[in-house]
Amino acid sequence: MDSETTSALIALAGVVFSVIVSFIVSMATTRFNYKQLFAETVSKNRMEWINVWRENISTFLACAEVLHKPSSTAPSGSRAQKEDEIRFKLYHARAMITSRLNMEEELHKIMFSAINTLDWSPNNKEFAAQREYILETARQILKPEWERVKHEAKGKNK
Repeated sequence: MDSETTSALIALAGVVFSVIVSFIVSMATTRFNYKQLFAETVSKNRMEWINVWRENISTFLACAEVLHKPSSTAPSGSRAQKEDEIRFKLYHARAMITSRLNMEEELHKIMFSAINTLDWSPNNKEFAAQREYILETARQILKPEWERVKHEAKGKNK
């Protein structure tokens, strides 16, 4: 074989080799980028879920607190209207909380029961304890969710 043919074959082999290496690198990069995008998307959605749930818990408990300690300074007509608005917010927040619960999980069942049995009437002496129980249960539910966010942000599945 003459030197021109040998040079051409070596050049062709080099081109084929570089195409194969480029293809492999491209596939690896695409796969990494997909995993990274997936992790970011899942983490963002889970964090959004956590924040909305926290806000709903806060709204629910704040409204219950207001109803538990009613103000006597407002005129009775406007007080009733304000109480109706607060009750609406409370029921809305409760519905948002309970709709996000997974009734297959024990802590979620406990939260469902605690949310639906909270007695915010002014004469309830157990209100503070019930409120704290709801907050502690919420923390217990959110802790593993937050841990998942951290793991997913690192690109891990669980």
